[in-house]
Amino acid sequence: MNRLIFLFLVGIFLPFFSVSQINTDRESDFDKQVDSLVDALSLRDQIAQLMMVAMYPKKGTGHDAEIDRLIKDYHIGGLIVFQGTPEQTVKKLNKFQSESTIPLLTAIDAEWGPSMRLKNSPAFPKAMALGAINSNNDSLIYLMGKEIANELKRMGIFVNLAPVVDVNSNPLNPVIGIRSFGENPENIIRKAGLYMNGMQDNDVAAVLKHFPGHGDTDRDSHKTLPVVSHNRAQLDSIDLKPFMELIAKGAMGVMSGHLNVPALDSNAGSVSSVSALVINNLLKNEMGFKGLVFTDALNMKGASEKYENGKVEVMALKAGNDVLLMPNDVEIAIDAIVKAIDDKTLSKKLIRESCRKVLWYKYRLKIDRNKNRSLASLNSDLNNKKAELIGELLTDKSMTLIVNQNRILPLFKLNEKKIVSLSIGSKKPLEFDKTLEKYANITSIHLSEKASTEQKQAAMQKLKNGDVVIISFKGNVYTATENFGFNKNWRNFVAAINENYPVVLVMFGNPYTLNNFVDADKINSILMAYQFTDMAQKSAAQAIFGGIGVSGKLPVSISPAFNSGFGLSTGKAVRLGYTLPEQEGIDSKKFDAIDSIAEDGILKGAYPGCQVLVAKNGKVIYDKSFGYFTYDSIQKVNEQSIYDLASITKISSTVLTLMKFQDEGILNLDNTLGEYLPEIADTSEYKDLVFRDILSHQAGLKSWIPFYLHTLDSLGYKPDTFSKKKTSGYPVIVADDLYIKASFKDSIYAWILNTPLRKKNNYLYSDIGYYFFLKIIENQTGNTLDKVSNELFYAPLGLRYTGYLPLKRFKVSQIVPTENDTMFREQVIRGYVHDPGAAMLGGIGGHAGLFSTASELAVIMQMLLNNGTYGGERYLSASVIKEYTKCQFCETDNRRGAGFDKPVRDNSSGPTCNCVSFKSFGHSGFTGTITWADPDEQLVYIFLSNRVYPSSENLKLIKMDIRTNIQEVIYKSLGSFSIK
Repeated sequence: MNRLIFLFLVGIFLPFFSVSQINTDRESDFDKQVDSLVDALSLRDQIAQLMMVAMYPKKGTGHDAEIDRLIKDYHIGGLIVFQGTPEQTVKKLNKFQSESTIPLLTAIDAEWGPSMRLKNSPAFPKAMALGAINSNNDSLIYLMGKEIANELKRMGIFVNLAPVVDVNSNPLNPVIGIRSFGENPENIIRKAGLYMNGMQDNDVAAVLKHFPGHGDTDRDSHKTLPVVSHNRAQLDSIDLKPFMELIAKGAMGVMSGHLNVPALDSNAGSVSSVSALVINNLLKNEMGFKGLVFTDALNMKGASEKYENGKVEVMALKAGNDVLLMPNDVEIAIDAIVKAIDDKTLSKKLIRESCRKVLWYKYRLKIDRNKNRSLASLNSDLNNKKAELIGELLTDKSMTLIVNQNRILPLFKLNEKKIVSLSIGSKKPLEFDKTLEKYANITSIHLSEKASTEQKQAAMQKLKNGDVVIISFKGNVYTATENFGFNKNWRNFVAAINENYPVVLVMFGNPYTLNNFVDADKINSILMAYQFTDMAQKSAAQAIFGGIGVSGKLPVSISPAFNSGFGLSTGKAVRLGYTLPEQEGIDSKKFDAIDSIAEDGILKGAYPGCQVLVAKNGKVIYDKSFGYFTYDSIQKVNEQSIYDLASITKISSTVLTLMKFQDEGILNLDNTLGEYLPEIADTSEYKDLVFRDILSHQAGLKSWIPFYLHTLDSLGYKPDTFSKKKTSGYPVIVADDLYIKASFKDSIYAWILNTPLRKKNNYLYSDIGYYFFLKIIENQTGNTLDKVSNELFYAPLGLRYTGYLPLKRFKVSQIVPTENDTMFREQVIRGYVHDPGAAMLGGIGGHAGLFSTASELAVIMQMLLNNGTYGGERYLSASVIKEYTKCQFCETDNRRGAGFDKPVRDNSSGPTCNCVSFKSFGHSGFTGTITWADPDEQLVYIFLSNRVYPSSENLKLIKMDIRTNIQEVIYKSLGSFSIK
């Protein structure tokens, strides 16, 4: 073609190529213009437009020079992108597009996202996992298609050689397998259709493959020519059905597979990709496909080992293909095609029609050869939160439970179980175990896939009575040999453990791994997780504990007992899950402000470190630790760092227990102290104090009483008050090397009763009433509060770090220090309660003494938001929670609930920002803590710090309003993100 003529035509016609003008009416102006463009091309240029060659972004100058030559000398029509990075891809596509006279049609195999070919780019679940998603949730696949389209366009790629619509009914298939949506044609049609529409609605062409169906084969067409032995009726009802349906729905492309299908072409050794009976007669004429037909790669053995270079390209065009994918030699191919036309064995009209179609789609997809795609922000544009969220949701929804004896999953009653995670595979499943650890103490054992008999036996010997064994198996993905790695020896190993212990078997990989596993129905539980990605590991671990519900269905049959479509449901989540803020409608970037506020507090000396957690709708969406235990910056805070909760003890221990008592009919809020503490003299004004008034801080009690002053005189400790050693006379530990008399507890109660009540019963915050509640609980149970609260709540909730007296259970190094107490205990307080009154009670106070982490405190708050249930167990009734968390005396300007703090109602200073609902409730603590729950927003917010280190006189946390400012960020972030 004369280059000047072509440029003239392009200059005239290109402005008219708008999407609104594109249609398939041959008489339209648009079609006439495209025809003119085609006619301006020489025959060799028309042929070259049908050539799509491989472009490897990671390769060097020699490879690039060859692509340059093919573009400049032969005017090839397209490139298919293979290995490299997004940055390399964009650079080279910018270069090659600018060098091409006609825009290049650019393609990639991105079946599960760009990462199938390009490093450092998003990966979505493979098709088999998507095939497992219940139809109620599979609209997410459309969003995946849309996101993949946007990612490809960002790099300058406009054709995705996906989705695979092969009906995989052969467990031994070595090349399709998990690339298929499964064995059910209807399921494939629905899911592949959603994927296709998501891409094509966003201007990336989808290409259905591998026509007429590569699913029922046991050979790889990359290496040889597979045979599909189905008869025509089987082909129509199974293999061809997805192609037929999706073509009718507007598929832009179809890829022909290198297959031998005797029912469609009975010629000996026929190859479907170069068979006119298969492409022209069946695909184009009978099925009515008008879009682009791509050959599968012509350098694959399924085609190349039978036909020499040049001949295979001629045959492919004669058969009806439009795009010749990866010809072995472009020059030889073009020469052979020209010769075939000269010899009248190939029609020039056929070349023209295919060329016309290629050009038509180039403009339909709005490919601009002059557009230079920027490298700036490329990584963040591709690896964005929407892509991550879609991948996470798809993975969650793919989890498939096929055995669940006695409804073992999700695991309940965690305090009654010892859990072992036994992983089998090439590497330890770090994310799996890490996520399991969020729910329970886990003992981890790892075996490689080549573990010896002795190593297996040693692993079994580590198991103990009462253990629940979670066995995670990473099988092969494509290699069907020995059941994808789950061979007889491993099957026997799993079955042997299951004979003695409850086993939860998690299969990471191909579902055919379990094909004909005769002991499958004897295993306590089997969860199919499909892939060994970090995302799949997190989802599987959450599924085991009920952090997510399980609803997936098997996409393929693995035995007569477990057919395609089978899957058990665990219902809704019963424990906190872990996800991105985006899942709950919040842009993660908005939470950067939380980081800034928390770090600014450290920088300005408000506290040395802190934990911040946010949960929304039962999902932890933010959980970070900042800073250090102390200002020396030696020990970093992490999520297992244990903090003194201070007054949060009130609602997380004492009030919870009172609520339980009320549920059991032991007491109610209108009872009085005298009814439960007969030792209070009838003459005492304390006798008639009502629980509701005490808990709402309007009973006339003093704010606090400095009991520790009774132990001091001008010289220090009074004689005989303390001992440096524990003895029968001094059994109560107050701090390191400091023990107090047991009788001191009685003295405290005497001092309280001898303290007159205030004359006015107006609101005044007070700890004093909780000394009485502590005594009531002890009297009613015959036990100490620490044991009562642990037995009623912490242990059954699965909490490990929450409780009193942490030094009895943890190393001091795990506990964050509080104040350097120079007034009373004369030491840095670490592991002992900060509050002096609670310390003199032996560390177990009704108002203080509880230690915990942000993540475990969140469990307690979520239980309250759940109206008293958590982990499948009921702890409190909804009615008692409603009663205690409501504002008790709003009419007298007392905002408090029964024990719980409530937000202020007049925009004045309070414990929260003014954005929280009036139904919300929580409590703050003197050491620099707050926990808050909002039923309207189903939101939990927790901030833990040790602002009192080294001195409680440090009020910067309060003056800087850090806790409230963080809460305000959370509320302002609500609704800032949409997945649509």
